[in-house]
Order: sequence, then C-alpha cells, then structure tokens
Amino acid sequence: MKSHLPKVAKRAIIFIDELDRCRPEFAIKVLEQTKTLFQQESIIVVYSTGITQLAHSLQGVYGPRFEGRKYLERFYDKRLELNPIKPADYLLYKGINTMDGYTFMDITVDLLSYKHASLRACNRLIDSITSLSGYITNHWEHFGDGRVQHFPDQGLLPVINILAYYDPLAWHEMKTSTDFGAVYELAKHSNRFIQYLDEVIESVWGANKDELPYKQDIENRRKRFVEDLCALIYGDDDRDPRVKELGNCELTRMSFNQQLYQRLTPPS
Repeated sequence: MKSHLPKVAKRAIIFIDELDRCRPEFAIKVLEQTKTLFQQESIIVVYSTGITQLAHSLQGVYGPRFEGRKYLERFYDKRLELNPIKPADYLLYKGINTMDGYTFMDITVDLLSYKHASLRACNRLIDSITSLSGYITNHWEHFGDGRVQHFPDQGLLPVINILAYYDPLAWHEMKTSTDFGAVYELAKHSNRFIQYLDEVIESVWGANKDELPYKQDIENRRKRFVEDLCALIYGDDDRDPRVKELGNCELTRMSFNQQLYQRLTPPS
C-alpha cells in the first residue's frame, strides 16, 4: 500500500467508524484484515467505536466467557476515550438555543437525556424541534395569559414530538385515539414536565379536592389529566365518551392548535 501513496504524502490515515454496529463476524474480519497495516509506519488506522459494545458482540461469536476487551487490545497501540456529548450541548452546537427559557425546550432536553439520545437521533429531531419551538415563539400571544393555557404547547407538545420518534406505534395509537397511555409513561421522566403538570392540575382541579379525579393518588391523577388532554386534542367529539364527559371543564379552555397536532409525523 505504501507504493500507492502520492509522492507528496508521507503517511496515510484510515478511519473506520461504527465498527460496533456491524455484525460481529464482519467486525472480526475487518480487524483481522487491517491488522497487517499496523506493521507499516506510513499507515495509521483509527477505529471510532464503542469498545464495550464491540467486546460484548464478540462474546456472541466466541461465547460468554470470551474476554472481548483483551482480544481487542491486539488491534490498537493507543486508545483515546471521548466523553459522551450531552443532547443539550449538541443542540446548542447545532444552533438551537436550549436555554431560551421556554418550558418546551426544557422538557425536550430532559427527555432526550432520559433516552440517552445519540447524535444521530438528535440530528433527526432537529427539524421538528426547531419548527415547533419556532411556532411557539411566533404565536406566543395566541396561547392565553396563564401557564395553564400554555400547557398543551409548552408541556405536552415536546413529549409527543419525542414519542413520535422513539415509539411511532404508540404515537399512532395516540393520534387515532386508541390509547394515550404511552404519553404520560414517557413524560413522567421529565422533572420539568412533572412540576409543570402538578401546577396545572392544582389550578384546574384544585377547587374540587374532595371529588374525583382529584382524589386519586398523585400518579393516577397525573396520568388521568394527561390522557384527558390528549382526548380533547385527538378525540372525536361525536364518538369519544371522554370528550363528552369533560364537557365545559377548565381543560376545554386550554389553547392549542389542533391542526398542528394532527399534522405531526415521526421525525425521520
């Protein structure tokens, strides 16, 4: 290979990325075939890989007792470990202001962190995050004066956006009014969402503390509130009994653009 280097070049650097995502057999083949390149001073091979995952994959080929990390040491002279990039830092690097003060962005960052979002996931979500946060910024005056009125767009919308990416089936069931359970199951992993939700529940149901659904335990109360709100957004007024039951309660006076929610699609 040295003979193929341009006369002006003294060294070639070969980058092999995401080896841990390959089939174990293929990864082993690549490692074995590139090993001879280490013998040439003019050739440097750089592997960008998750070494723990790669070692685990090798156990699938050689058995659970196989010492994958020790085996991999044969293929590198130096190892550099990069710290993982936090979703908030990466979005900021990509030009999204994650510290804009809007609860929408706070909840988005919470859920991306909970999901240990990869850079690939962040890249696929950037367009929808930018579009939705921009919509909120540009239409702030239409959402009403209080935090209760803002809750659907500032609190619920970021949850639905993340759900659409990570669980398209659950998102489809929600959109077709089949099942709203997955929304709260995801949302509860954001401390900012829970704080906001409790504040809104107290405002909407707090005057009737001795009546259902306020008298339910805290977790079921939160879940019920989120599902009721989803029913208002996605339910059919003529067929969904949940919508009829809500009647003229405070929930029905919340501000949200129903067409915006209906148009949401899973980021790709």
